[in-house]
Amino acid sequence: MATFTTNYDFIKPGTEDYYDIADFNENMDAIDGQLSLTEQEVTKVKEELEQMKIDIEQACDLSAIDKKIGNTSDQTNTTLFGAIAAHKKATDTTDTKVGTSSDQTNSTLFGAIAAHKKATDATNTKVGTSSDQTNSTLFGAIAAHKKATDATNTKVGTSSDQSNSTLFGAIATHKKATDAMDKKIGTSGDNTTTTLFGLFNKINSKINSENTRYDYNTSSPQVSYENIQLTAPDHNTFKLHTFKAKYDGNIRVKTYAYGKAQNLYFYIMDLAPTDLMNVADKAPISSILLPDTATYKQLLYNDTSRVESCSIDIILPVIKGHIYHFLTSGSLYTNNAIKYFQLYYTETII
Repeated sequence: MATFTTNYDFIKPGTEDYYDIADFNENMDAIDGQLSLTEQEVTKVKEELEQMKIDIEQACDLSAIDKKIGNTSDQTNTTLFGAIAAHKKATDTTDTKVGTSSDQTNSTLFGAIAAHKKATDATNTKVGTSSDQTNSTLFGAIAAHKKATDATNTKVGTSSDQSNSTLFGAIATHKKATDAMDKKIGTSGDNTTTTLFGLFNKINSKINSENTRYDYNTSSPQVSYENIQLTAPDHNTFKLHTFKAKYDGNIRVKTYAYGKAQNLYFYIMDLAPTDLMNVADKAPISSILLPDTATYKQLLYNDTSRVESCSIDIILPVIKGHIYHFLTSGSLYTNNAIKYFQLYYTETII
């Protein structure tokens, strides 16, 4: 930041200021004004001398002239020598502050101008020129940035591009493909097979119409036996129920049994000996069961010394048209019974 000299208010630019010829010119004007004042004072002295000469000539009084001229030791403006000495002192002070063209420090006006020029030259070196192409100067960095920006803009392209060579083109290609896909997908209200939604709606409508044929009922079993007594000699098999599936779906099987037995098992079979088909429900069957062919097998209880109980509650996938047999087999003792046996379609479709 610029400051000013103590006596004559010359401008002293700061080291961080850029070179400004106006500052130099203003200082020169100030020096010129000060010199002009000095010359005016000299002129005034000359006029006084002339007047003194006239006075001398008129009065021939040399002592008065000597008094006005003074001597070399005078330092005030009351005598000629004093005025000259004061003027020289002021001029010497001004010359010291102005300095010479070889000064390089801020202690003189020429030195401050030289330092300011040096700083300005350094700044200009960093700024560079409009022809620079490297990052070492400001103009070069701007040119390099513009080059990179132009390359980026080339890759980005414009909104009218239609190829994948630019970003806008790739977006346009993607949108075109997406629009074509959306057209094939269609909307949720479509009812034709030309769109995915339409095909789905057709299939869903077909499924809903087929589902109306299912006898879904989770509260009232389609098959329900209660208190089936198993009072037969040892080593007998009882057929509880034979079931032919009307639909592809799931059935729920629930049963509760109690009594004394050795290895009393519950079986579900979809393959069985031919004569098993002709046996009435709950009728005893001679030991013709082949356990390894069972679709489902679970031990109910196995204790001949005391009454035990067991419950079964399973979901069984069934195939339309298949025949499924529900049986028990084991070495029975007294007081064996199936408290209940229930079978019905569930609401779960497979």
